[in-house]
Amino acid sequence: MSCDTGITEEVKKLRDETLKDFEVQIALGKVVIVRNSKGELAVSGWSQTSAAKAGWCEGCCLRQIAAHGSWVAKSKLAAMGITSKPFVVASHGGHGH
Repeated sequence: MSCDTGITEEVKKLRDETLKDFEVQIALGKVVIVRNSKGELAVSGWSQTSAAKAGWCEGCCLRQIAAHGSWVAKSKLAAMGITSKPFVVASHGGHGH
């Protein structure tokens, strides 16, 4: 995943921890994900999340959880139409994938 390219083990550990925290927030229903008129996804308040501050982009974070997250988090995402199948995130443009 491009968000993991060229990072140190220390940064990777921090990012893994923030990903787990974001996953818990999804499982608890505390994350608001919306679609714009084009059908693109956006996480409300993304820039304020610990995952964003640790360097994750919305798309990579959601894809990682949709593919490898807990059953509860994956179910919550699936209910919003987010699965391991491709989807578009409105803010995605930070790197080439």
